[in-house]
Amino acid sequence: MALRVPVPCGSVVDLATRMKKNVTADEVNAALKAASESARLRGIIGYAIDPLVSSDVVGTSFSSYFDPDCTMVVDGNMLKTISWYDNEYGYSNRVCDLLQMMEDVG
Repeated sequence: MALRVPVPCGSVVDLATRMKKNVTADEVNAALKAASESARLRGIIGYAIDPLVSSDVVGTSFSSYFDPDCTMVVDGNMLKTISWYDNEYGYSNRVCDLLQMMEDVG
């Protein structure tokens, strides 16, 4: 038996991506900042202005709270990004978003 127990802590994703073309950390950060401010992703992706630790994201509704200070590019096309999240609360907010969309559709 496996139990999922909600605990008050933040989690982090350390994502390494091989890009098709060369990028810079500034380009990636700018793209994610624009995405976080877009109508489609506002409230879903956050963009950190200050450095973060796991307790900073507890209770945030973002599914992903991007940390631009941690963006790294190696050899032009190997990208590493860090994103924080509150697994339970972020997920619960996306379920509410889905229910709202279902209600809107009818």
